[in-house]
Amino acid sequence: MEFQTLRPLHGWAMTCLAANAIVAILDVGNTTFDLDLLGRTEGISSLILEGELERAAARRALLYYATLGAMALAAVVFLPWFFRAYRNLAALEAPHRSTPGWAVIGWFIPFGNFYLPYRSMQEIWKGAGNPGSTWTVFAWWTSWLSAALLERLSGLALRDGRLDDATALHLGGAALAALSAIVCVVLIRSISKGQERLWAKRT
Repeated sequence: MEFQTLRPLHGWAMTCLAANAIVAILDVGNTTFDLDLLGRTEGISSLILEGELERAAARRALLYYATLGAMALAAVVFLPWFFRAYRNLAALEAPHRSTPGWAVIGWFIPFGNFYLPYRSMQEIWKGAGNPGSTWTVFAWWTSWLSAALLERLSGLALRDGRLDDATALHLGGAALAALSAIVCVVLIRSISKGQERLWAKRT
């Protein structure tokens, strides 16, 4: 199978993931402010408190839509990069247990998407000439899953009226989302360079 360069996909993917990290870091800062506000509600008049809570809700909504937009843009460029990086494993004669199409479909298989993308990324990582230890991949995947779990728990807490708990859980989720995006940038950069280097040696 012919090798396909990951340029310029890896550049766009890293840019979009960096945008995700920035939005998540802004969310961390905003949520920290919200927690502080919730902790000092007793000393604020009801009129001022109502205004503060309205502004906090507006900021949260803005960050929510910014997060959705950043994630959508990242997915649009990350998945093609992921497909091509996995496809290159055959050209590089690196071990792999799936096809490029199924590697991408694995992201959308219920329950399977808890593990299949991680397994595929491990294969891509090793196939790019990186060390056998995949702690970088593990850090990316566990932070991604943990962020999603905390967001789910935050939504449940909010539904039950536990605003303090929901806000604290959202803070943890945003921090882990930022970490996941940053580590993913490192992965993409290392894999893209590694594949190009290995192919250059073969040719």
